[in-house]
Amino acid sequence: MPPPPEPAPAPEPYGQYAAPEIDEEKISEIAEAIINEKWEEIIPEIKGIADWKEKIESQLQKITDDFKNLKEQFNELHKGILGKISEYDEHIRDVGSELKAVEKVFKDVIPSFTQNVSELSRITKTLKKK
Repeated sequence: MPPPPEPAPAPEPYGQYAAPEIDEEKISEIAEAIINEKWEEIIPEIKGIADWKEKIESQLQKITDDFKNLKEQFNELHKGILGKISEYDEHIRDVGSELKAVEKVFKDVIPSFTQNVSELSRITKTLKKK
């Protein structure tokens, strides 16, 4: 018996090509070129963000300074108002004391004053009769 025939080699499928080999250096160069291209596109945006951040920080500092100044002015105004209120309170107390003194004087003087007026009235009546 003759030996069985050897299987025929499998034919390569139609239309398939072997992938060309690309060395690592070429891949690295392409990757670097893509990264550099994208980096150049994003740098202006990053610069714009940095400028915006600087502008916002400047505005925030100005607002903080303005708020601090307003707070100081408010404190000065508050102290001034409290000083005026204290001054008015002192003047009102002085006026109250003076009114009490005038009241005491009137209490002491009015009885003798009314007595003198009555006496003058009596004297004028007697003089008119004569």
